[in-house]
Amino acid sequence: GRRRELRGEGRGLERAAAMDTSFMAPRFHTMIAYANMGQYATADSVLRSIGRRRPRLTANEALLVDMETAYLRGNYSEALRMLRRLEALAPEDWVVKYLAAHMSLWLNRPGEAAAALSFLDEPSEIRGVYSGSWAYGAWATALHLLGEHEKELAIVRRARQAYPDV
Repeated sequence: GRRRELRGEGRGLERAAAMDTSFMAPRFHTMIAYANMGQYATADSVLRSIGRRRPRLTANEALLVDMETAYLRGNYSEALRMLRRLEALAPEDWVVKYLAAHMSLWLNRPGEAAAALSFLDEPSEIRGVYSGSWAYGAWATALHLLGEHEKELAIVRRARQAYPDV
């Protein structure tokens, strides 16, 4: 297939990583962007460059490296184990919750996925921090697999109202 290149914000991430080699966030985001485009070898290369800085990584960053390494190698059980450790360090991080739900779905654990995404039922100020429609899709999938179709329909309706253009 045709190799896709990072554009716009992705190029900005690469420039930010080059400007300050100790700032890991743009490197992680670049790696994730490549993985999302299906360019796993490039994502792995970026991840390895982050891993070489392991002594300087925070505990969260080291766990993220381990989780992404397991994910890129198809070891979803190990990736989920690392995400559980990340959750213990950052229990309010909705991205970690989403990733744990996503990994749980891949492992055919819809109950764990639904539980991980239940934060979307929290009061609106908590949901206000959350931005994105994709967690609602994962939550609806988990509920469907659990046979909770009425709740699934309610979640889909809520997502359509919150994100009418998606």
